[in-house]
Amino acid sequence: MDWTGTDGVTNNYPITKISEYEFMGCWNVTSMTIFSNITEIGMNAFSSCYALENVDFSKADKLEKIGGGAFGYCDKLAEIHLEYAKNLKIIDEAAFYNNGIEKVFLPDGVETIGKNALKRKDGQKTYVYGRTGSTAEEYCKNENAELFSDVCVFRDYEGVYLVHPDSWEEYYETGEGTYHVELEWPVSSDSSDVEWKSSDESIATVDSKGLVTRKKKETVTITAVRGEFSDSVVIKFLKESFSSKDGVWKYRKLTDSTIAICGYTGEGTKKVMIPSEIDGYTVTRCSSFILQIGRMHEQLYNYDIIIPQKNNIGYVGANAFGLANKSN
Repeated sequence: MDWTGTDGVTNNYPITKISEYEFMGCWNVTSMTIFSNITEIGMNAFSSCYALENVDFSKADKLEKIGGGAFGYCDKLAEIHLEYAKNLKIIDEAAFYNNGIEKVFLPDGVETIGKNALKRKDGQKTYVYGRTGSTAEEYCKNENAELFSDVCVFRDYEGVYLVHPDSWEEYYETGEGTYHVELEWPVSSDSSDVEWKSSDESIATVDSKGLVTRKKKETVTITAVRGEFSDSVVIKFLKESFSSKDGVWKYRKLTDSTIAICGYTGEGTKKVMIPSEIDGYTVTRCSSFILQIGRMHEQLYNYDIIIPQKNNIGYVGANAFGLANKSN
């Protein structure tokens, strides 16, 4: 086993088993390589190695067991590539239990994965990659069932998964003419076997890299297909601004019946009236503010805002000036 410390010096230990608590609390270890001579990593062997950022398992072809808490509390470990450890059978309880783990890649032959072995302490999601029907998938189901939430998200190596909006959003929306749909998996450098489809090419087309080009400002579903797997996202191409005598206003559609005025681009220091009619929508409620850089103050003018300097407001947070309802 090789390990490198914060001083940059690499050390080698010609052993076959890393004993329990062997390197626990070694705060200066930043990376290590597990070679083919290692068959077992003992309980808490590297627990609380707070500087540890990378463990290279690419040569660990004889590794069979990772003990409980072996890499627990190593909060800088984000990705664990165990797919190279083809003989790995056991990952004991809390083996990688920390606040940094994001992705774990598992070999097909794993037989046992203990509770909390691949889970974050802070409750954030961990993505576990394996094969459908494997111990990896079963582990994720068990962890999620206990907490009634998807803290361990299973991903099939052969599958395709898109980056989706936040949990409270149903779709992506944009006023731009193009939109790039991102792949979560496979990585973009290995996505040549992914086929992209648009639900309506009269609204938008999509190329082989997931770049969507708008033809009409409507709603379209974009689907990625890889073998028997597929995943889809919905994109709403919106009209993003309207003009008034005072300048150009930007807005964002919230639902089919409401919008939020989001920003103003104009010149001069002056009082500006928010228009009562906005592209088929009518303002029915609006807060009054004096806008200054980085802060807002209430003022007495109803439905008015103050633009304090030239061209200094390009965007104001969604719903900063209240909602508007679509007129019938």
